[in-house]
Formats: sequence, structure tokens, C-alpha cells
Amino acid sequence: MSSRTSPSLRRVLRALRGPAAALALAAPAFAADATPASPQPAVIPGEIGRTVIDQGDHRTIIIEMVPGAPVPPPPPAPPEPVQPPAVLRADPADLENKPSHALFWSISVYPGPCSVIEGTTADHRPWRAVSNIDFRLFRQVTSFATARAAYDWFPAIADGEADAPERQTLAAAGLENGPAAYRLDPAGRSAEVIDALDYLHAFYDANHAALLAETARIQAENDRRERELREHPPRKADNIVRVSDPNLLRNLQIAPAK
Repeated sequence: MSSRTSPSLRRVLRALRGPAAALALAAPAFAADATPASPQPAVIPGEIGRTVIDQGDHRTIIIEMVPGAPVPPPPPAPPEPVQPPAVLRADPADLENKPSHALFWSISVYPGPCSVIEGTTADHRPWRAVSNIDFRLFRQVTSFATARAAYDWFPAIADGEADAPERQTLAAAGLENGPAAYRLDPAGRSAEVIDALDYLHAFYDANHAALLAETARIQAENDRRERELREHPPRKADNIVRVSDPNLLRNLQIAPAK
């Protein structure tokens, strides 16, 4: 525990030597937030003193404020994630002005590539398709609009655990190589399924380089974050309590780590 205290905060410290108690505040004259564990927040206008209580995996920082002091502004929002290239984002006008459908697909991708796609039609008929494109490149696509309709797409895309017998279907149809193509079971022959599959396969051929580049960018970003977490494991965020009412300080009890 480290401290820079006023008389009111010293009363808090004396209280901390008693039985452990949860953070309990019964009046509205305080503000609490969470910030990274280190370093401590800078001294703010209106601050009288502070006490830092080490609670093991995080700290509680009690900051006594002059009554009526303005509440500091919240920390800046984290930067927006990098948006995928425009070619991979649906035009909002298309999404708003066309009939809308939600697609929930389960997709397993095998070497080749060979993608096995399963879903349910709007009238609840299960369907299955086999494709010669790598649907893992579509992980960053969440919506798209065809000439006919707009689709909110919720794919569950995973690597297949074994070689797929469906590759024989592709080979028999001469689809292992060449332009993007698929074979759809008769049960899936609904207008929405065919429209969406046709669009995605044409999109794959037209934007393959952009899909590859975006997938590589996302993988590099994920690798960077994993390295940072390994090298600098995050600590639980501090609790910061700002108190401007001396009566609250007398009643505030926080248990330090044992």
C-alpha cells in the first residue's frame, strides 16, 4: 500500500485495519471507473489526496476531491478497428433498400480447397452444398447485397478435421480447378440460397486478391496481439473511486490483499 493522504483518508486507512468488508457506498457523491493498472492516474484538478490499496490482482485507488469539483472527462475511446477495404463492405444503401434475409450457415473447409456448406432454407428445409472456394477468406464479410436482395450473413467457418468425401463430388464434376463453382443438393434449391451462393462465388473470383490481403492483415494483427499478451500479460484494471463527501470517507471500507 502506498499513500498520499489527507486527514479524511487517514480515517479510511484506520478502517481498513478492521474486519474485511466489500466496497459499500450509500450516497451518490462519488464516481468510480476502471483504468489500466499502471501507472497511477495523474493528479487531477480538485484532488486533495489519494490512497492506493493493493488487492492482489488489482488496486483500488481512493481519490478525495474538493466538494463540488468537476468530474474529469472519461478516458479517450480506443481507436476504431481498421476497416476492411471498401470492396469488401456492402453499400449501406443496398442493405437498406432491398428485401432483407438472414443466413445462418455452417461451413467446413478442407484441403483443396473444398468447402462443405450446410444451412436451412426459409421454409426450414436443410440443405448442403460443396464448393471449390476457400470460405475462410470470407470471415471478415458480415453482410452483402445482390441485385435481388440484402443478406445479413452469420457463417460458422472452421477447418475440417478430416479429408472430405465431397472432394470426389468436385472431382467428378470437374470443379477441383478453375473458376469458383459449387454443387447444391436439390433440397437447397431455394431462391435465397442460390442467389447468395451465386453472388459469393462471383465475388470470390472478382476480389480474390483483396480477400487474401485482408485475411493476411487480420492474421498479422492477431499474431501481434498474441505476442503483446505473452510479453506483457494484462493485469486486472484498477478500481478508481473519487469521493467528495467526507461522510462517505468515514464509512468507506475496502479490504486489502492478505
